[in-house]
Amino acid sequence: MGNLSKTKVLIFIIIVLFLANLAMLGYFLSAEKPDKGRGGGDRGPNVMNTVLQEKVGFTEEQMKRVSELRKQHWDNMRQLFDESRKAKIDFYKNLSQTEVSDTLLKTAAFRIGKTHEAIDLQTFRNFRDVRSLCTPEQLPRYDSLVPATIQKMWFPARKGNASRKDSDKNKH
Repeated sequence: MGNLSKTKVLIFIIIVLFLANLAMLGYFLSAEKPDKGRGGGDRGPNVMNTVLQEKVGFTEEQMKRVSELRKQHWDNMRQLFDESRKAKIDFYKNLSQTEVSDTLLKTAAFRIGKTHEAIDLQTFRNFRDVRSLCTPEQLPRYDSLVPATIQKMWFPARKGNASRKDSDKNKH
């Protein structure tokens, strides 16, 4: 093969690859993006409101009080999440150190643990506060829904993990 025909073949290959790249780029830019922040069809921002109204039977007055409690709860939680984030950043900054004492690492890890403890305690108190709004008739419905809600909140189902989900159901 002569130099001219080799050049033509290389130019042809480059053009084909360029067009393929453009097609892929166009496909990825035009494809619909998944709706982030929504782990499933029923997990919108007000899913708890819907559950409390439809399944527990909360009244409008109870829902107003739930909204007030939610605002207080999330004001506290934002602060706790910030503390947790800072504690983890401080912990992992130690990676760049050539020598880190076990005491320093354990202290930093303990700080992370304390923030997670505070998050769990705040969440527990919030659920308890909402529970205190229930009438005696609503209590059994509320109490039966909370464990499932906690499960979904802290341990959401992951894609491709359906077999694990089924096996977890069989354990209980």
